[in-house]
Amino acid sequence: MKMVDVTLPDGDVVAVSAPARPPKPKIRSDRRRELAAMWLESLSQPATQERIEALAPFVGRYRKGSHMHRIASHLVSQNQLPTADRVEELFLIRRATQERKRQQRVETVITDPGQVLTAIDTHWEIHGQGPPWRKLAESLGVNTYALEALLLELSRKKLVRYTRAPGSLRTVAAPPASASGVTEGIADR
Repeated sequence: MKMVDVTLPDGDVVAVSAPARPPKPKIRSDRRRELAAMWLESLSQPATQERIEALAPFVGRYRKGSHMHRIASHLVSQNQLPTADRVEELFLIRRATQERKRQQRVETVITDPGQVLTAIDTHWEIHGQGPPWRKLAESLGVNTYALEALLLELSRKKLVRYTRAPGSLRTVAAPPASASGVTEGIADR
């Protein structure tokens, strides 16, 4: 996966993975014009012959419903041509903005990961299983999205592990003594 440095409007530089540029589809020219007219009509845009001819080369490149297609449609609705370079540029800016927000949540929402690890271990000692994420987020005073980003980062650092199963969240260090008995009992069933 190719990484690209994206400079955001505020000057921050964020490294994100570059999207694969889909090849230009092989569509007959008359069918391109039909699709261009349908695209303009779906956006409540005037389907003049001039706009249809200008838009026809860009039809069919992106899968409908994808982020890139939505960006291309937004450009068309703003009377701009959705060139592959422009769509990719806007997509990378969006991806970089999301990545920066994710990093900021991890860095600023909870400054002490030890607080999270202690809360997880305490819940294991009391209940014999990992805490529900919603309950853990409430006890730490953050929203679940910020907690999810933090737990993902802690998982990458191999400080916690979890699965989709409820109560699976645990610290990677040796589990509390009371928890090991519970998990052994469950495994024996």
